[in-house]
Amino acid sequence: MNLFDSESWELGVGKMKRDIIATAAEFFGAKGETQRETLERILAEDIRWKIPIGAIESRAGTHQGKALVVDMMCSSVQDTFKPGSQQSKVLMVMSNENTVVNEIELKAETLDGRQYHNFYVFIFEFNEAGEICERLEYVDTHIAGQFFS
Repeated sequence: MNLFDSESWELGVGKMKRDIIATAAEFFGAKGETQRETLERILAEDIRWKIPIGAIESRAGTHQGKALVVDMMCSSVQDTFKPGSQQSKVLMVMSNENTVVNEIELKAETLDGRQYHNFYVFIFEFNEAGEICERLEYVDTHIAGQFFS
């Protein structure tokens, strides 16, 4: 049974829930291919991107504002991975009225030919317009730190 074909998803919170789950999924495609226009459409103007303090120093912390966040997201992919090599496999999705949580397995090839493989948990918060207004990122910082140092 396809959950999104169920009538219950068309009622009230169900439709919003379906929409935010689809937007979170769209985010992974946009980031993987650095589709700036898609990111600019689905992110709120006041987006906050929170990255663990144990992450790479230039990325760790909270970053705010659509222009900055889109630039950082696109450059992190373009400056690190071969175009088209980033693959995100969704392992788990949970959601409520305005939040989507994804566990992701990420694989990609770096510009120098190394294979990157790590697991992430992303928490997306949505505003009333259905835009992503906050994104929290949790990653195995030990794997990432060793790989990128």
